[in-house]
Amino acid sequence: MSLESSARVAPPDFNRDRLDGDRAWRRSVSIKSSASKRFARRSTGLVLAAIVFVGGALLHGAESAPEKGIPRAAPALVAAMQSSLAYCRQAARGGDFKSLARGANGMTVLVELLRAENAEDAWQTAAAEAAKTNRAILESARNGDAPAAAAALDRLAGQLPSFAEKNSAAKPASLGKAPGGLHNLMYVLEATLADAKTAVAVDDLAAARQSAVVLSALDRLVSNERTDARWQHWASDYQSAAELAIRSETDNARSFRPLLHAVSQRCEACHDKK
Repeated sequence: MSLESSARVAPPDFNRDRLDGDRAWRRSVSIKSSASKRFARRSTGLVLAAIVFVGGALLHGAESAPEKGIPRAAPALVAAMQSSLAYCRQAARGGDFKSLARGANGMTVLVELLRAENAEDAWQTAAAEAAKTNRAILESARNGDAPAAAAALDRLAGQLPSFAEKNSAAKPASLGKAPGGLHNLMYVLEATLADAKTAVAVDDLAAARQSAVVLSALDRLVSNERTDARWQHWASDYQSAAELAIRSETDNARSFRPLLHAVSQRCEACHDKK
């Protein structure tokens, strides 16, 4: 029963005369009601303050702390860049400028992911320099200029160690769509899967794990490609499979193979349904 409704009902053991008793009782109710309202206002303020404090702490933690079990991708992306550089060097030495251009186009995706790892100015400057050098590699491929390609590849190889010297635990930068479009993104994803499978085949579990980290990072670009619900569902499935591989505690490459196969299956399922 509410205070308002109870105020209209006299208590059963009323000992005073009706008029005086009714006045006294109403004053009592009024005093209790005012006290209750003040308490309610004070309690509400305290509850709201607690919600704001806890909510702010949770939001800050979610924004600044990396997800448990998922390492920052910068070291793995640098390793993937080094693998791509080796592929490009071989293509340039053999005069295969088509393959050189394909490898350099793939590195535009890796450089963009590397740039997005850290929003700090020094990191962004280093990423911009790496992107500029990679454009020089692309230009040399278009011009069929092997010496220029070799020089640009050497410059890019020399720029990569600088990322290890910088703070990779800062807040990530924003990321848009993949440079070169979806086709280029799929090329990098398939090449990374191939690297991971090769690593497993030669029992190099550390390299296979690094590839899984790159596959997980690539999902940021995959999910940015389209906004429809079906695409986002596929991207989420792919990301879940990649993260499962990263979090795996297996200590041998043989046990890691099925986890990579699960990632590959998510990719194939998307291709089959498109």
